[in-house]
Amino acid sequence: MFGIREELPSGIYTRNMRRLPMLVTVTTVLATLIGCSSEFRGEPVAMVNGKAITQLQLGEELGQLNVAANDDIEKTKALQGLIDRELLRAEAVRNRIDKDPHVAAALENARTQILAQAYLQSRVAYARVPSRDEVRAYFESHPEKFAGRKQFHVKELTLAPDAITTELKSAMDDARTLDDMAAWLDGRRIGYGKNARALNTTDLPAQVQAKMREMKPGQIFLSQDGANASVMAIIDIQDSPMSLEAATPHIERMLLERQGTRLGESELTRLRASARVEYTEKDVSRLAGTSRQTGASSSEKIVKVSGSQPGTAQ
Repeated sequence: MFGIREELPSGIYTRNMRRLPMLVTVTTVLATLIGCSSEFRGEPVAMVNGKAITQLQLGEELGQLNVAANDDIEKTKALQGLIDRELLRAEAVRNRIDKDPHVAAALENARTQILAQAYLQSRVAYARVPSRDEVRAYFESHPEKFAGRKQFHVKELTLAPDAITTELKSAMDDARTLDDMAAWLDGRRIGYGKNARALNTTDLPAQVQAKMREMKPGQIFLSQDGANASVMAIIDIQDSPMSLEAATPHIERMLLERQGTRLGESELTRLRASARVEYTEKDVSRLAGTSRQTGASSSEKIVKVSGSQPGTAQ
């Protein structure tokens, strides 16, 4: 739920590029569904009614399944999966399912997304590896993430978003422990899950970690991120400093992703400036302009902190 990416601007790179390691696999699946005329390069490992399944396809399938190339049993299963998929594809085409407007639109949308992601990947490949001075400067300017890092041990009740009501938020003010909140939920037959984990200020979004630093053990708070919501109680807070050496890979990755975001957004700005976009419906035009201005984000936030004094976390 909490993630390092929340530190980054909500740009094209961070939102849309995170699935790029799966790009070729998705391309393989898409081409299998479409039955495109061009064959994938590589020696055939099987022929299905005259159509080749190649080493490239099998290799990408193994990578997607995280299967070692020398695991013959899993390799056989992966190949059988590709064969089954090809049989289903061919039957779908024979029954003209690919001509269904909804299916055709989904295929075209998938193809467009894959090509867009591949192009952006080619642009962000020019991102420069951060220098040691840049890494050190970031480290020194964010003591709350590294030298002064804290770790929060929490217990949580995970909830569906529609369970977050005004009544629940009011109940938090009267609850002294997480068990009190669990009893309140039980009394109203609201389903929830239980979990315990550790959060640290290196990975927390800036606004979230700033609020959590003000809390005490036993404090109850509500955290929400898109489709995820949790009522949490802090069990313990510990100092957990990170050295420059230990933080360097983390910072390099963060700065590279940030640079990739800027490159991707810069390229989109260039393309938008030279494009002619025409909206045929007035409402669509208005909504498109609004979404571009607001840049809606689903970043994690603390929605509510208990108004009562910290109790004994349970």
